[in-house]
Amino acid sequence: MCFIDDEVSPDINKDCEVTIAIRCGCNYKCSYCVSNNIKDIFQEIDLQKIETIYKNLNAGFVLSILECGASEPSIHPRMKELLSLISDFGMISIPTNNSIDCDKWLPKEKANHFYIRCALHEQSEKKLDGFLGRVDKIKEYGAHLCILYVARPDRIDKIDQYKLLFKDHKFIPYPFVGIYEEKNYPEAYSEKEREILGLNNQNTAWLNRLFVETNIRNFKGIPCFAGNRSIYIDPEGNLRRCFYDTKILNNVLKKPAPCVVDNCGCGFLLEELNTLDVFFFNTWRRFLNLPVYRDPRTSDEIFCENKAKYWELMERYKKL
Repeated sequence: MCFIDDEVSPDINKDCEVTIAIRCGCNYKCSYCVSNNIKDIFQEIDLQKIETIYKNLNAGFVLSILECGASEPSIHPRMKELLSLISDFGMISIPTNNSIDCDKWLPKEKANHFYIRCALHEQSEKKLDGFLGRVDKIKEYGAHLCILYVARPDRIDKIDQYKLLFKDHKFIPYPFVGIYEEKNYPEAYSEKEREILGLNNQNTAWLNRLFVETNIRNFKGIPCFAGNRSIYIDPEGNLRRCFYDTKILNNVLKKPAPCVVDNCGCGFLLEELNTLDVFFFNTWRRFLNLPVYRDPRTSDEIFCENKAKYWELMERYKKL
């Protein structure tokens, strides 16, 4: 591995992702909601606790991700304050149904630090002009964005139509995860559906392909970066390893530690197989014109290597 700017040579081992839990309810009711439309109870954001955690990270580049459960973050009354605070530390990835004008929740003065993931849901499909107008305004602010589309089997036939409608924006259909008509997805996608979603494309992001090709999520006992290079701030502002590990930490772990949960639903954070790779942080560093890493491997090569590593780990830790 080498660097684009050899004089800078950033240390990838100090790059960190921080997931912040936001709880405030949701103004939509999607039929495929992962929380089955159970509304979260509003919780205040403890900005002081969050600021203290960030200042103690000792990280190089920080990517912050909002984890919203059954909530829509743009309706939280302190969202603009939170985003203004954490934007000082790096990039922020924000999921939203794009139903609220960005004037109400997005700090315009730091817009280039935000990557807004605008999900096109069933309610928005009924009022596409309003959805597109709010997307255009986010772009005018100077924020980065993409449009996400849950490709449940009954929605796949609209993908070409929406690709054309959103041709001036990054439109990303992504696999539906769950049960539909008594079939388990994404495993149940047909070959044609997989082609439409790009799941058979060698240039598709390696992580998307790996999710479809793997099914064991019991990582208990396997060393993991959770709590070390990836941390979770719960709704009360407490530091934890991840969403699934409820133990509260006093400080960030100094090194990877064995996973303690029976069923992991996050991305791959295993010490020997993780999403905290060069491609991952390159994507976010480029938004801020920061030095990036070079990796000679293609996305397909990374996928093949990580798929083999996954099954080797499952065998080594007796998960088969």
